[in-house]
Amino acid sequence: MLNRLILLAIGCAVLAVAAPRFAPRVVSMLAAPPAGEETAVTHPVPERTAPPPAPAVREPLPPVTVQRATGRTVALKADPRGHYVVDAVVNGRHIPAMVDTGATAVALNADSARHLGIYLSRRDYTVPISTANGVVAAASVTLREVRLGGIQVRNVDAVVLPGEVLSVNLLGMTFLSRLSKFQIAGGELVLVQ
Repeated sequence: MLNRLILLAIGCAVLAVAAPRFAPRVVSMLAAPPAGEETAVTHPVPERTAPPPAPAVREPLPPVTVQRATGRTVALKADPRGHYVVDAVVNGRHIPAMVDTGATAVALNADSARHLGIYLSRRDYTVPISTANGVVAAASVTLREVRLGGIQVRNVDAVVLPGEVLSVNLLGMTFLSRLSKFQIAGGELVLVQ
């Protein structure tokens, strides 16, 4: 019980430090667009840092559904489940990921981290992360670069979750908050840098 309270306290401390850094960007992205710009209808997404546990038999990810990529704007079409699945380039290597506006951070599974050349030991997993299955210790990392179409963001804070905790990599708010805007309209997620 004491260990859980300590993990909860550490998690609150991490959140207290990170929230002020990202809050102004998130608020500015949610502000009303200037007159004449198209307004997007967004649906509230419950906050979470990891998706629900994967079923015993994992379905393969659907193919990437990029509708348009012009300059620093990328439009993604939702898959039949309403997810925005992409082929992201992280640290120069391709990995499948889901753009998730409800995820606090970019989150990688351990296999993808190794594919990217990120090798971690057990002692690196010190950051408590809340998942559908409870609190899990994750490793904090900084990604040199995350690219999606013409969008390129450098020095992105991320977490790596151990083992099979995370079935799909997530491009969460530590990536999205660095964009000038993102909006969901007509079954598309439009990202603008």
